[in-house]
Amino acid sequence: MDNNIFQLYVAGVDLLGNRAIKNMKLFCEKNFINNYNLEIVDIEKNPEMAIKNRINAIPTLIKIKPLPEVRIIGDLAEVDQLAADLGF
Repeated sequence: MDNNIFQLYVAGVDLLGNRAIKNMKLFCEKNFINNYNLEIVDIEKNPEMAIKNRINAIPTLIKIKPLPEVRIIGDLAEVDQLAADLGF
């Protein structure tokens, strides 16, 4: 079972979203190896998920587990800041 669960909301294929996906995958592989689940949610294909989770900007990362839930907006390029924001 994955101890670190994330959702990353993007909108279709765009530079900022692609950068956020790449940065988060690298961050997870470096810090959690195979102990994470990263779900990429394209709000163009799944608008109901964006509404349900009150996504107001993209890309948005939600750390679901471990608690507390954390939301980060942007391309996730600042690795040290990302780790601090996520509480790691």
